[in-house]
Amino acid sequence: MCACVCVLPLSNHIYFRYEKAAKDGHSGALCNLGVLYAMGKGVTKDRKRAVQFYQAAAAQENAAAQFNLAAAHACGSGGLEVNLRQAAELYQKVTWALQHPPHSRLLPPPQRFLVFFPV
Repeated sequence: MCACVCVLPLSNHIYFRYEKAAKDGHSGALCNLGVLYAMGKGVTKDRKRAVQFYQAAAAQENAAAQFNLAAAHACGSGGLEVNLRQAAELYQKVTWALQHPPHSRLLPPPQRFLVFFPV
């Protein structure tokens, strides 16, 4: 059994909210729809459809979707063949994304200043 990562709030209308946001291209919603299909929460369990949602979200650099897609490649789930090389590449992307959050990519590297105090 492969793991997937995502935080899903519980609601009766959660699928429809994610579906609407996914149609607008929201990567988090695409990932969450993938998790719903992978787990069969509120929809019929369909790992192939889950992988399709993960792929769409991963194409937008969504780290959670990249992780879930890597797990699918590692386990060969959702109609994917076991591909450890692809899984490793995706896990590396996730690791890089977690070490370099989007806001830190916009800032210049920290400057080092020498401060002299008169004696």
